[in-house]
Amino acid sequence: MADAERNKQLVEKWADIFKILGDPTRLKLLNAIHFAGDMHLTVTELAELAEVRVPTASAALRAMEKTGVVRSARSGRYIRYAIASENVHQVMHWIGLTHSEAVIPRSTSADDADVDLVETNAKGTAAQAGAE
Repeated sequence: MADAERNKQLVEKWADIFKILGDPTRLKLLNAIHFAGDMHLTVTELAELAEVRVPTASAALRAMEKTGVVRSARSGRYIRYAIASENVHQVMHWIGLTHSEAVIPRSTSADDADVDLVETNAKGTAAQAGAE
């Protein structure tokens, strides 16, 4: 019965994730995060890339973070966003989205693996580490 309960929880979790991904604005923001790499872009940069207003991007990012699709981390005075799990990262590839060569996977595990980041700018091109 443990498997049945686990399956039920997974179905509920992924239903929430697919609901989040079903919104074009959130998917555009997630695409920008995915393309640029782990914890790189701020809400302002994401809003510009997704062609939405900053308050719209901020609300969408909060919803995605609450559902576990993205995570945020403070970097100085900025909050930067990253895809929260390797599973969501794989979904991005399954739907055909690509990312900058700056993203270097640390693990091939299907679990919630993180990725290392070579600094990139908002356009996804390599930049020197530590340069803002």
